[in-house]
Amino acid sequence: MSTLPKVKGLRGYDYYLYQGFWYDPFFLEGIMSVQDRFNPQSTDIFVSSSPKTGTTWLKALTFAILTRSRLSGSTTSSLLTKMPHDCVPFLEFQLADQNPSYRDLAIPLLSTHVPYSCLPKSIISSSCKIIYICRDAKDAFVSLWYFLAKMQRSDNVEPLPLEEAFELFCNGIANYGPYWDHVLGYWRASLEFPEKILFLTYEEMKKDTAAHVKKLAEFMGCSFTLEEEEGGGVQKIISMCSFEELSSLEVNKNAEHRTPGISSPIQNSVFFRKGEIGDWANHLTPEMGARLDDIMEKKLKGSGLKLPSQILDSGGSAERKNEATNYNEVMSTLPKVKGWRGCDYYLYQGFRYDALVLKGLVSVQEHFHPQSTDIFVASSPKTGTTWLKALTFAILTRSRLSGSTTSSLLTKMPHDCVPFLEFQLGDQNPSNRDLAIPLISTHVPYSCLPKSIISSSCKIIYICRDAKDAFVSLWYFLAKLRRSENVEPLPLEEAFELFCNGIANYGPYWDHVLGYWRASLEFPEKILFLTYEEMKKDTAAHVKKLAEFMGCSFTLEKEEGGEVQKITSMCSFEELSSLEVNKNAEHRAPGISIPIQNSVFFRKGEIGDWANHLTPEMGARLDDIMEKKLKGSGLKLPR
Repeated sequence: MSTLPKVKGLRGYDYYLYQGFWYDPFFLEGIMSVQDRFNPQSTDIFVSSSPKTGTTWLKALTFAILTRSRLSGSTTSSLLTKMPHDCVPFLEFQLADQNPSYRDLAIPLLSTHVPYSCLPKSIISSSCKIIYICRDAKDAFVSLWYFLAKMQRSDNVEPLPLEEAFELFCNGIANYGPYWDHVLGYWRASLEFPEKILFLTYEEMKKDTAAHVKKLAEFMGCSFTLEEEEGGGVQKIISMCSFEELSSLEVNKNAEHRTPGISSPIQNSVFFRKGEIGDWANHLTPEMGARLDDIMEKKLKGSGLKLPSQILDSGGSAERKNEATNYNEVMSTLPKVKGWRGCDYYLYQGFRYDALVLKGLVSVQEHFHPQSTDIFVASSPKTGTTWLKALTFAILTRSRLSGSTTSSLLTKMPHDCVPFLEFQLGDQNPSNRDLAIPLISTHVPYSCLPKSIISSSCKIIYICRDAKDAFVSLWYFLAKLRRSENVEPLPLEEAFELFCNGIANYGPYWDHVLGYWRASLEFPEKILFLTYEEMKKDTAAHVKKLAEFMGCSFTLEKEEGGEVQKITSMCSFEELSSLEVNKNAEHRAPGISIPIQNSVFFRKGEIGDWANHLTPEMGARLDDIMEKKLKGSGLKLPR
C-alpha cells in the first residue's frame, strides 16, 4: 500500500489507487485478500454494484426470488427480521478467509462492490453468474454523499460539504471509483458474456419491476411457474421488497448494523433514505447536473450504453427522450468504411452494419423482450435462411393451424411467414407477428443479440454455409437490389476483397459463424447448429431433428404416413421457386425504397455454384481465411 498513489477522499482520509480504482485502506485490504484467497462455488450468484446504486433493493429481490421455495416460506421471515445486507454477505468484507459462518451455503448469493476488472480471477473464470445494477450518476452521487455524511456524524466527524464531495466524485475519486469505469467494466463484460452477466439499471427496474423480477428469476435459474404467476407470486415479492415495505419494518427503522470499516454501529435506517429517481435535482444545481451528465456521456461514448439520464427525465417519468437523436450521436462515434451498396458500414460491437440495420439492431437491443417459448431462426445473410424459415414454419404449424401451413406457404413467401427481429420487432408491435407462432428470424450475431434473448429460455436454430457459396449468393442478391434501384452493382472482384476483409452487413462472416458455434457448444439444449450442405445431403433427417429440437417431434404414425417427406417436398427449392407468389409477386425488403421481386430470394440453391463465378485462386484464398479463423474451434465447415 505504501507504493500506491493516494489522495484525500470523501470521508476525510486517504484513498489509494489500486488497479485503476480508488479505495480507502479497509476496503483495499478486503479486496486484496479476496483476490488472493477466495474460491467460489460454481453455483454462486454475485449481486454487484457501485455503492448506493440500488444494492439494498436488488439484494432483497434476488434473495426473495431465490429462496421463495427452497426455504419453505422463511424468505418472508428472514426479510422481516434481518435487513437485506445481513441476508446476503459481502464478498470483500466477510468472505476472504472462506469462513463458512459468514454465509449459508444453501443460498448461493453474495454481494460485492468490486469493479469487474478487480474481481478475483477465480470468479471471472468460473461458471458463476453476476447481476449488476447501475444508476443515474447524479442520483448515485447524492445518495452516496448522504450515506457517508450520516456515517461521519455517527463517528462524531463533520461531513464533507456537498460541493467538495461533488468535485471529488467528478474527478473519479470515490470508494470503488471512478464511477463511469465501474459501470463500463461490467457493461463490456455483459456484452462479452451475456449468459453469465445480467446488466440492469435502477431506473428501468423501477419502471417495470414485475418484468425485471421475472427476468431475474429466469437468469438465476428459478423461473416462476405459470401457476406462481397466476397466484400473484411475482407481485408478492415486489410488494415485500418495495422501498415502502422494507423501510417501514421495525428491523430497518430502529435496529443497528455494523458496517465494515465503521468503528461504531449505525442505524439500519441509513440504508433507506428515499429511493426516488431524480431526487438529485433537490440537491444539485442544474449546472452541476449538466456537468456530471456531460462527464458520463463522454466517458461512455462509443460503448453502446445509454445513460439512465438519457432515457428518463430528471423527475423520474418513463418518457423516452428523442431516440433518433441518441442513435445518431452513437452512430457518429463509430468507425465506418464504404460498403457493398455504396453506403457506409459502421463497426458496432465487433461487426459491420449499414445504417438501417444498425438502427434496427440498437432498437431491439433496448426494447425487445421475447416470449419464453420463442424460437429464433438465425443466420448470416444468404446461407439458407429462406429454406430454413420455410421448413421450421411448416414443421411447427403442421398441426396447430389445422392445415393452414400449406396454404400460408402457397400464398406468402417464407420471409412474410416469419418476421425479422431487427426490422419488425424493435417496438414490440404485436401486429408485426402472430404470437401463436413463436418463430422469429434474425441475422444478428450471437454476441449482439438482445440480452433478453440470451438470458431467456428461448431456442435458437442457426444455419451456416460454405463461405464461397455464401459470398456468391450475397453478391448476386445485392447486385439485383442495386439494379432495382437503378444503381450499377459493385464488381464481383471488389466485393470479394471487402468480404475477405470482413466487410459485409453482419460481418465478418467467420466471426458470425464462430459466435453461434461456440454458444451451441456451451448451450446445446438451447442452440441447434446446422450447415446448409449437411441439410441438403439428408433433408429428411434434419426435418426430424428440427421438429425434435422445437418440441414438436413427429409421431411414428405421422412418419409412416409420409408427413416428413411432404414437408421436405413442399419446402424444396424446386417447389418454392415455382410458386406464383415466389415467381411474380413483390416483396418490400427493409431499407429498399421500391419493392423487389420475390424471385430474387430464389436463385439456385446449389452447393458448389461458387466455382462458376470465382477463380480457383479466389476460392483457395477464402478457404484459407476460414481455416485460419476457425482454427482451434473444433468447427469444420464444408468446402
